[in-house]
Amino acid sequence: MRSRATTRPAPRTTASAQGSERPSYEVPDVFGAADREDPTAVQVLEGVALDLALGISAVADVLDPELVVLGGGIGSQPLLAERA
Repeated sequence: MRSRATTRPAPRTTASAQGSERPSYEVPDVFGAADREDPTAVQVLEGVALDLALGISAVADVLDPELVVLGGGIGSQPLLAERA
Protein backbone atom coordinates (compact mmCIF):
# COMPACT_ATOMS: atom_id res chain seq x y z
CA MET A 1 0.00 0.00 0.00
CA ARG A 2 1.40 3.39 -0.95
CA SER A 3 1.60 6.20 1.52
CA ARG A 4 -0.30 9.37 0.67
CA ALA A 5 1.55 11.72 2.99
CA THR A 6 1.29 15.33 1.92
CA THR A 7 4.48 16.65 3.45
CA ARG A 8 7.77 16.63 1.63
CA PRO A 9 10.74 14.98 3.32
CA ALA A 10 13.56 17.27 4.31
CA PRO A 11 16.30 17.00 1.69
CA ARG A 12 19.85 16.17 2.55
CA THR A 13 22.46 18.52 1.16
CA THR A 14 25.49 17.71 -0.93
CA ALA A 15 28.33 19.95 -2.00
CA SER A 16 28.53 20.72 -5.70
CA ALA A 17 31.76 21.11 -7.64
CA GLN A 18 31.57 24.86 -7.02
CA GLY A 19 31.39 24.31 -3.27
CA SER A 20 27.78 25.41 -2.81
CA GLU A 21 25.27 23.06 -1.21
CA ARG A 22 22.26 21.69 -3.06
CA PRO A 23 19.45 19.40 -1.92
CA SER A 24 19.88 15.66 -2.35
CA TYR A 25 16.94 13.26 -2.10
CA GLU A 26 16.89 9.50 -1.56
CA VAL A 27 15.29 7.26 -4.22
CA PRO A 28 12.20 6.44 -2.10
CA ASP A 29 11.65 10.19 -1.59
CA VAL A 30 11.57 10.81 -5.35
CA PHE A 31 9.24 7.88 -6.07
CA GLY A 32 6.94 8.94 -3.23
CA ALA A 33 6.80 12.51 -4.48
CA ALA A 34 6.15 11.35 -8.06
CA ASP A 35 3.35 9.12 -6.78
CA ARG A 36 1.80 12.27 -5.27
CA GLU A 37 2.23 13.99 -8.67
CA ASP A 38 4.92 16.43 -7.52
CA PRO A 39 5.87 18.11 -10.84
CA THR A 40 9.61 18.13 -10.18
CA ALA A 41 9.69 14.49 -9.10
CA VAL A 42 7.57 13.47 -12.09
CA GLN A 43 9.97 15.29 -14.42
CA VAL A 44 13.00 13.63 -12.83
CA LEU A 45 11.38 10.20 -12.97
CA GLU A 46 10.35 10.62 -16.61
CA GLY A 47 13.92 11.61 -17.51
CA VAL A 48 15.37 8.61 -15.67
CA ALA A 49 12.80 6.27 -17.26
CA LEU A 50 13.66 7.56 -20.74
CA ASP A 51 17.41 7.23 -20.14
CA LEU A 52 16.95 3.72 -18.79
CA ALA A 53 14.73 2.71 -21.73
CA LEU A 54 17.26 4.05 -24.24
CA GLY A 55 20.12 2.25 -22.49
CA ILE A 56 18.24 -1.04 -22.34
CA SER A 57 17.25 -0.79 -26.00
CA ALA A 58 20.87 -0.14 -27.03
CA VAL A 59 22.11 -3.17 -25.10
CA ALA A 60 19.21 -5.29 -26.37
CA ASP A 61 20.06 -4.38 -29.98
CA VAL A 62 23.58 -5.74 -29.50
CA LEU A 63 22.95 -8.75 -27.26
CA ASP A 64 19.46 -9.72 -28.51
CA PRO A 65 18.23 -11.12 -25.19
CA GLU A 66 14.95 -13.01 -24.98
CA LEU A 67 14.06 -11.19 -21.77
CA VAL A 68 15.20 -8.13 -19.82
CA VAL A 69 14.52 -8.18 -16.08
CA LEU A 70 14.75 -5.09 -13.91
CA GLY A 71 15.06 -5.55 -10.19
CA GLY A 72 16.27 -3.81 -7.10
CA GLY A 73 14.91 -0.72 -5.44
CA ILE A 74 14.58 1.27 -8.64
CA GLY A 75 13.78 -1.35 -11.27
CA SER A 76 10.97 -2.86 -9.24
CA GLN A 77 9.04 0.40 -8.93
CA PRO A 78 5.79 0.33 -10.97
CA LEU A 79 6.00 4.10 -11.49
CA LEU A 80 9.22 3.63 -13.47
CA ALA A 81 7.48 1.46 -16.07
CA GLU A 82 4.49 3.79 -16.17
CA ARG A 83 6.71 6.78 -17.00
CA ALA A 84 8.81 5.06 -19.67
